Amino acid sequence: MEEIGKIVNVFGRNILRIAVPDTAFEKISRPGTYVIFRSSSGIQHLALVTGYLLVDELYKRGRVLEELEGYEDITVIRNEVTAVVVGYIREGKIFKGVESLPAPGERVFLADPERLKLLLSAYDVDVGTLASTSDVNFTIDLNMLASRHFAVLAMTGSGKSNTVAVVVSRILEKYPNPRIVLIDTHSEYIPLAKVFKERVRVFSPGGRLSELVKLRYGIEPIPLEVPMWTLGFEEIAELLKLDSRATKQLLYLREALLSVRRERWPHAAPDDPIYFKARQLVERIGSKGGRDDSAIDLKLKLSSLLDDPDLSFITSPVMSEKIYEKTSGAEPERSGRAYTQLYKSLFGEGLNIIALGGLPSEVQVTTVATILRALWRVVSAHVQAGSVLPTLVIVEEAHVYAPKDRDVPSRQILEKIAKEGRKFGVGLGIVSQRPRELSQTLLAQCGTLIALRTTNPEDQRHIMLSVEDIIGELIQGLASLTVGQALISGAAAPVPAIINVHSFTRIYSAELGGKDVDWSKAWAESPEFIDISRLLFAHRERSIENTGPGEARDRAAKLENFLQ
Repeated sequence: MEEIGKIVNVFGRNILRIAVPDTAFEKISRPGTYVIFRSSSGIQHLALVTGYLLVDELYKRGRVLEELEGYEDITVIRNEVTAVVVGYIREGKIFKGVESLPAPGERVFLADPERLKLLLSAYDVDVGTLASTSDVNFTIDLNMLASRHFAVLAMTGSGKSNTVAVVVSRILEKYPNPRIVLIDTHSEYIPLAKVFKERVRVFSPGGRLSELVKLRYGIEPIPLEVPMWTLGFEEIAELLKLDSRATKQLLYLREALLSVRRERWPHAAPDDPIYFKARQLVERIGSKGGRDDSAIDLKLKLSSLLDDPDLSFITSPVMSEKIYEKTSGAEPERSGRAYTQLYKSLFGEGLNIIALGGLPSEVQVTTVATILRALWRVVSAHVQAGSVLPTLVIVEEAHVYAPKDRDVPSRQILEKIAKEGRKFGVGLGIVSQRPRELSQTLLAQCGTLIALRTTNPEDQRHIMLSVEDIIGELIQGLASLTVGQALISGAAAPVPAIINVHSFTRIYSAELGGKDVDWSKAWAESPEFIDISRLLFAHRERSIENTGPGEARDRAAKLENFLQ
C-alpha cells in the first residue's frame, strides 16, 4: 500500500485530520477516496475522505511539524484532509464502526482498488462505481435494502429516476421471482417494460390516460381499476376534497357509506370493502328527507365524480363488476373474494408499475392509499396463515403521498408499512425531490439513504434530523456532487460511499420518461403537432358501452328531483 500522509488530529470517535504532502495530494483529491490506517490496537481501519483544508501560508511560516520528532520525513506539508472512519477490517471483511482509535502520528495509506473490490463489490445489487476509483463496483445488500427500507433523495435533474431504474433493473436481472410494486406518479418508468418485457406489467386507468401511455411509449397498459366500494371512508373524503372542518358533510358521507355497505352485510364498518355501486352512495346522501344545503353540495360533488371520464376506473369499473358478479357465496365472504382477486393481480411476481401520470393529486393519493391498504391486507393475511409474500413497494414523489404537514390516507398506510412492514415482509423505498416536505416519521424509518445532489440547506437539515447513521460531513457535501453521483449510507451499504450511479440508458439502451426537454434542439426545428382528437374523446366509447342513455337520463332525473 502507498503511504499518503500521517494523522495529526483525532476528533471525537471517528473524525481524523491527516497531513498530506504535495506529492501525494493528487491521489486523494477526489471526495470519497478511501484510506487505511492501523488503530492503537493494530486493527486496520477504513476511512472516507470528506473534506480538505489547504493552508499554504500557515505551513510556510510555522513549519511546526517538521521540527517535531517523528515527522522528519514530512518537510513541506501544505495540505490537510478530513476523513471519517467508516469501518474496520477483520479476516478480509469490513465491519461498520470503530474498533479502536489511532494515535496522532500514525501513518495513513491509500486503499488500493483490489482491496476495495474484495470489501465493497461482493454484495447483491451492483448500483455504480466508486467516484474516486471507477474500476471498483459498489454493491448493496438486498436483504437490508428491502427489510430496513430506503430513501432516494435529490433535487430535480440530479438522477434519482435513473438511480431507481438501475436498482430495480439489477434486481430483475439477478432474481427470477422478485415482487415489486412501483408507484409511478408521472408515468416515467414505463420503458422498463420494453427492456424486461414479460417480467414487467404496466397498469394505467383506461380512457385518455391509457391512450397517452400507448401514444408515448407504444405499450398497451393493463386497465387499472380501483372501484369505489374498495375505498375506505377517508379515501372517499380525500377524493371529494372534504376538509376536516366540513363535519356535516363528513357525517353525511359516513352515514351513506354505512348504509350501502350494511345493506349487504349488517355488521359492516365504514372501511370494510363490502360491494356497492357508486351511484347508490349518491342516492343515500340526504335520503332521510328535508332540504339541507350541505347534503346537496355533497351530492353534487359525488355526482361530478361519476361524470368525470378520467375517474371511471373508480366510479364505473367494468372488470371489477364482472369479477363480483362471477363470485359466489354470501357476504362478507363474496366481497372479500372479489376484493382479493381484483387486487392480487397488482402484486404479482416481477415489476408492477402503477402509472398514475395525468391524474389530479387527490386522486393519486386516494388510489395509492387504496392499493397499499389492499397490499397490506393481503400480505398480513398470508403471514397470519404461516406464509409470506415478500414485496418491495417503491413510491415516486413520496412527498405527495406522505406530506409533513398534512394528514392524508396514503400517509397513514405508508407510515404503517414503514413501521411494521419488516415483520410482514413488506419493504419500502421512498423517492422524493423535496425531503423537507416529506413526513419525518416516514423518513426516519429508512435504514438506507441514497442521496444525490441536494443544494437546499433545509433539505439537508431535514435529512440529518430524520435519517439515522448519517455522517454530517457527508450531508454537507451533497451540494458538491455532480449529476449522477450519489452518497450511499446505512444498513444496505457495506460502508458509506460516494459513487457514480450506473447509467440506465447506457446499459439498457432505453430512455426513461422523465428526461429533460432539449429546448435548444426543439426550438431549432419546426414543431410537429399531433392529432389529439382521439385523446379528447377516448372515454366516450367506454362511457357509451357502460352507461346507456336511459341510465344517464334516469340518474340526472333523480338528482334534479333531489335538488327540488
